[in-house]
Amino acid sequence: MIRYIALLGLVISCCCAFQTIEDTQFTSFVNKYKKEYYLNGDRFEYLARFETFKNNLKYINEHNAKNTGTTLGITEFADMTNEEFKKAKKGNTKPLPNKAIVQYDDVIKAPLPDSFNWEDKGVVGIVKNQGQCGSSLLIASVDAISSAFCYYF
Repeated sequence: MIRYIALLGLVISCCCAFQTIEDTQFTSFVNKYKKEYYLNGDRFEYLARFETFKNNLKYINEHNAKNTGTTLGITEFADMTNEEFKKAKKGNTKPLPNKAIVQYDDVIKAPLPDSFNWEDKGVVGIVKNQGQCGSSLLIASVDAISSAFCYYF
């Protein structure tokens, strides 16, 4: 009996040693965002979400390796496919009119700096989760006006 328990402990420790980085990150993701895939006892959903998470993690890592100046990270949506995200977060959007809102002749033609970071100026607010309310244009407009006010005043 003692041999059986010792052998079982050895097998379990070996299995734990082979846990991948993705396994660890997914476990942290599930705990952080309180994901509950087992509500219906459906292991398939857990495995499917884990595969989607791994695909998104691969995309994040590949993007960040390019050093484009934009860094992607794991958010509460990292277990969703692009199609699921678009369907859940698109909201009530209307198509934009065909004519341009700003005429190019009205744009000031001043030299631009090589780089500019709004965070350094203290005028960029935090990213907000707008949910499914459909008011993303309103929220973006208020944020743009607030940022402009902070920058100029």
